Amino acid sequence: MLRLLAGKVVSVTISLLVVSVVIFLILDLLPGDPAAILLGTAAQEDTLAALRQQMGLDLPLITRYLNWVGDVLRGDMGTSLIYHIPVSTLVAERFGVTLPLTFLAVVIAGIIGIGSGAIAAFYRNGLFDRLSRIFAHAGLAIPGFCLGLVLILTVSRHFSSLQPGGFPGWSAGFMPALYALLLPALALAASLASVLFRVSRSVMIDVIRADFVRTAFAKGVSRFRIMWRHALPNSLHPILTVLGLQISLLVAGTVLIESVFDLPGIGQLIINAMMQRDFVVIRALALLLAGGVIIINALIELVQLALDPRLRAR
Repeated sequence: MLRLLAGKVVSVTISLLVVSVVIFLILDLLPGDPAAILLGTAAQEDTLAALRQQMGLDLPLITRYLNWVGDVLRGDMGTSLIYHIPVSTLVAERFGVTLPLTFLAVVIAGIIGIGSGAIAAFYRNGLFDRLSRIFAHAGLAIPGFCLGLVLILTVSRHFSSLQPGGFPGWSAGFMPALYALLLPALALAASLASVLFRVSRSVMIDVIRADFVRTAFAKGVSRFRIMWRHALPNSLHPILTVLGLQISLLVAGTVLIESVFDLPGIGQLIINAMMQRDFVVIRALALLLAGGVIIINALIELVQLALDPRLRAR
């Protein structure tokens, strides 16, 4: 197990290194001069040249990359060209919204998707199974931001505690902040829940046909116990695999959902940085989000190794 863990650490490190190179090169090739963004187009050329030298823009590409990576490893992501404050401060403020939103969406999607998929598999072709498949198709077909607009126009009108937009902050209390995140989390979780439903239903149907499940039925074990104690644990490997593949799509969906619900999270920060050509913020956020997806997938693989000893023998 320690050997597998060490190999996974090496793999994640190499992936992060490759991602950092790609992000740095892509943003370096984009048109635009950070010095001109700071000083404006009316600045004199000698002033621009002095600022470029101060920012290290006159250095060779490899030197600038190494300096950037070294600063990131020390926790220094640079200073925003537009906000004129450290990027780490901006990110820390915005992650206080985005991380709880993403976590809540994953929890909702997992409970609804995996739970309904397991029940539908045990009562295959029944009424619940048929209705669940209809809702799953709808969840995949309707974009998250469209569902968010529908929730704003319908649910929030009938439940005053569910805010149609904005975020009061965690200082206003846990429940008001949670209520503000509930509707966007539902909109974000719909597509993921549909995917998890289809995967868990398909896998559970195969597991139900296995000999150990038929033996449990023959011994008179209740359906509930067979479902949650026997069938579901043996179905988690492919479900977790699909969940890991969906994480990047979930992150992309967060950007749109935060814009629809006017949440001051990472999504809005990315959009503002792109519109204002704040390369320092864009580079830092791209690395953080890509690195987060890589690390989460690595953790999911480690969980799979812990749950299924057969994978460790490969």
